[in-house]
Amino acid sequence: MAPSFGRNISCFSILRTGGFVGKPDIEKIMAEIEGHGDLLLRFFVVFSRFEYALKKTNYWLFPGKVQPDWDRFGREFSFPVELADNSVLKAIEYFKEQPPKKQVYRNNGLDFDDIVFSAKDTDKEKLVKYVKTVRNNLFHGGKYPLIYQEDPSRNPKLIEACVTLLLFFLEHNKSVCDEFVGLD
Repeated sequence: MAPSFGRNISCFSILRTGGFVGKPDIEKIMAEIEGHGDLLLRFFVVFSRFEYALKKTNYWLFPGKVQPDWDRFGREFSFPVELADNSVLKAIEYFKEQPPKKQVYRNNGLDFDDIVFSAKDTDKEKLVKYVKTVRNNLFHGGKYPLIYQEDPSRNPKLIEACVTLLLFFLEHNKSVCDEFVGLD
């Protein structure tokens, strides 16, 4: 049976510690991301449109489930690293030196672990998994202000690296790029 806190107490009033507060202070949360709003919006637009383009080009898990198949895209897409400009090379290097971590549940709480790859995963497949992991951490609240993070300065760098790589993926994958910009 759920505890009763009285009829005027909402779910917004209870912290994990059991303390009572007012409604969540969205302005405080927004202030924490000040300076990164444009980057977050850019990432949201590029990533969501990229997923749409993947689905439009039949990169989905199986018919009937409209979920993009990032793993297949990672195996099949063209990745001419020799054509990469300096920003793409820096993004790749950043991921190699400071890879994102995957959110996990451990010891009755959330934590982060290194991403485990199989021996057959190529470098490009790893990059695709890194991009997807950054998205998952951001969209599922794992990398958010007001939550303890070992090194929060990494977050904007990881997001910028993702945007850079997604745009590079588009530049060298005509069918996905055509759907991304609406040229179907």
